[in-house]
This record gives sequence, C-alpha cells and structure tokens, in this order.
Amino acid sequence: MKKKKRNNDFSLSFLDIMACGLGGVIIIFLLLENKPTFKINKSNTNNEILIEQIESLTSSNQELSIANQQLELDIENEKNKLSTINKQNVTLEKTIENANKNTQEVNTEVSKLKEKISKMPQQMIEDPISNDELFEENYIEGLTIVGKKICILLDSSSSMTDEKLLEIIKRKNLSDEEKKKGPKWKRSLDIVKWILARAPKDSDIAVIRFSETAKYIAKQSFQTKNKNDLKTIFLGLNNITPDGPTNLLSALIQAAKFNPTNIYLITDGLPTFGGERFKSLNPFNKCDSIIGSSNKISGDCRVKLFNQSIRYVSNNGAQIDIILLPVEGDPQASPEMWKWASDTGGILISPARSWP
Repeated sequence: MKKKKRNNDFSLSFLDIMACGLGGVIIIFLLLENKPTFKINKSNTNNEILIEQIESLTSSNQELSIANQQLELDIENEKNKLSTINKQNVTLEKTIENANKNTQEVNTEVSKLKEKISKMPQQMIEDPISNDELFEENYIEGLTIVGKKICILLDSSSSMTDEKLLEIIKRKNLSDEEKKKGPKWKRSLDIVKWILARAPKDSDIAVIRFSETAKYIAKQSFQTKNKNDLKTIFLGLNNITPDGPTNLLSALIQAAKFNPTNIYLITDGLPTFGGERFKSLNPFNKCDSIIGSSNKISGDCRVKLFNQSIRYVSNNGAQIDIILLPVEGDPQASPEMWKWASDTGGILISPARSWP
C-alpha cells in the first residue's frame, strides 16, 4: 500500500512561532534585568540623603539638648538668686520692724523727758547779757577778758557801718536808723556784748564810744553783776549813731581818767582826726585833714597821727587788746596797731566775719 506524503509547512511555521516567542522571552528577561538595577540605584541615593538629614537632625537635637540644659541651669541659678533676695527681704523687713519699734520707744522716752522738763521749775538767768548762741567755739585763742578795771573803747565813726568804702559813703547820707543797721556796726555792738558776757563780775568796767569826740556810755563805771547797770549800758549802746571821723586821742584821754588795767579797743583802722592840739606840731604841717581843713587824709598822715596819739596819753601800763575789723583802704593799720598792742603785752586780732 502506498504511503501518503506529509505536509512540512506546518512544522516550519511552528518553529518560527517558537523562535519568536523565545526571542520575546529573552527581551522580557533583558528588560526585567535592567529595571531592578535602576530601582536599586535610586533607592541608594535616597538613603544617603535620608542618612545625612538624620545626622543633621541628630546634631541639631544634641545642640538643642545642650542649650536646654544650659537654660535649665540658668533658671536654677535665677531661682537661687530669687530665693536669696527673698531671704534678704525678710531680714530687711525684720530690721525695719525692729527700727520702727526702737523709734517708737525713743519717741516715747523723748515725750516723757519733754513732759518731765516742762514740769521742772525754770531757773532765771542771772546774767542778762548771756547769749544762747555763744558757745565755746566763740572764744578766740589768746583773747581773754580779765582785769580789775576794764575799759572798752568802741569806735563809732562813719567807717564802722560797713566794710566797703562805697557802702560807707552811701550810709553817710542816710538816716540815723539806717546807719545803725550797718552790718559792721551791728557786729561791733555784738562784740561789746561778747566782752561784757565774759568779763569778771566783780571788775569795774567803763564803755567809751568815740568818733570826733569821746563819751562814756550811760555811766563812768559799773559791774556786770549789777543787772540794772547792764540794762542802762545796753540802752546807751542802742542809741549810738555811727558817724563822723575817728579821733583815737579823745578816747585815750577819757580812758586815762578811768585809770584802767586793761583796755579793749574795737576799731577798723588808724585815726583820721586829731583836733587843734596837733595843728602846731611839726610832723603834721602837710596833714591839714587832721584838724578838719581837708576832706581826705593820706596813709602817712594817719600813721603819724596814730603814733602821736598813743604817745600823747599815758595809760599807766594798761594792757591793750585790739579787735581790728576790716575796711578798705587802710593797709598800714594792722602792723602799726599790732606793735602798739604787743608793746603793752596785749594782742591784735582780725576775727573772721562769722565771729562773734
């Protein structure tokens, strides 16, 4: 029996199909093999970024942690300071409370003492010239008020109203009351009272005021223990009007009549007037102002007049202490008067403006 022929076209097509399928599979495998590699590389890059971010955050967290610890320490320190301040406040409050208590106790004691003092009998001041404002510092070194017969010479000339020449000239044309209000004159009266307050109570005292002429005030002699005499002297002092030139010789003549053991001179400079008795004396031929023939007197003429005046009258060895008050334009007064006082065993003082 004859065999039939087989058709081989089918087999070739099948093989082509299989080959194509195998090629597709290979392509798929190739594609799958490349894709995982790309994904892994990308994942690695993201991990590195994340690691860096984590490290940065970790570092920032550490820094914040350190800063937080520092803040906690600062807060703790501030708490300690606040606690210390609170303790100090408590201590201060206690101190203030104790001080208030002490103040109340002191005020209570003061009130009791005031009440006790007010009930005490008041003692009358025996010395009517005592001055509550005169304390120990008002004493001047070397100036002591002593002597059995004390003579106070008070310069009452125009220059005794003020220290400045312009003010002195102005006051010359004012009323007597205004002249008495001159600051230097008021101070001069206080000095007289200062001397009287410290004079021995049993001493015989004379107060002489002098300008162109010299006069005893109220009476020729008194004692400070006599209250009525003191009142009379004070009244006489208040009635003096400072005016006219300075005639030292007239004061020394009056003092010689009292025969003092101690003389206290209150003045502001050398004399400016001597009177007719000096007219014929040779040293004063060119000093017309001494006898009132001129309105001015030179410094040299004043020195001559001063020296002639202190030689003209003998004061029988009396000690002379001089209180020289300031005035413009008389620079030779201090050395001349210092020599005179020193020769008698006395002193010359130019006190501060705050004295007495």
